[in-house]
Amino acid sequence: MGRDRTVFPYPARALTAAAVAVLSSCSGAEPFQSPGGGLTLTVLAYHCSGACGSASGPVDTVHQGDTALVRLAIADTAGDGTIALIRPSCGVNVTILGGATLHTLPAAPTCPDSGISVQVGSLPYLRDVVWIVDASFAPGDYTLRGDVVVDPPVSGRRPVHVQ
Repeated sequence: MGRDRTVFPYPARALTAAAVAVLSSCSGAEPFQSPGGGLTLTVLAYHCSGACGSASGPVDTVHQGDTALVRLAIADTAGDGTIALIRPSCGVNVTILGGATLHTLPAAPTCPDSGISVQVGSLPYLRDVVWIVDASFAPGDYTLRGDVVVDPPVSGRRPVHVQ
């Protein structure tokens, strides 16, 4: 009955206290930021003319029957020059949220979901995708969600109105 019920014997308590002190002094004031934590993905829509050879915009409204260019810009705002795993241009790069039917760009992906490594710096890595705004898009508000970056997981969104 007179036994000590402590979990650690006395010498282990001192060692534990020393380890906690060392670890807390090494942590610094900066919070942990995972590699690629400075990546941003910007989604913009442009009006197309002449097979999207000369796009104008960016725009927030498109019309049924328009052809739009959706530009995805991936940049490293921290300036670290991160390597990112992105989907190929033949895979799903943009999901269009809203309406009764889920749409993707490209509309019919022609390759399996996979990834390619790219170096992303302060100058953005650009990916352009053509969006044909057909009659399946009822007038209303939609959101273009950029799904091009696989790892680190980063997405960008852009509201757009279809008339």
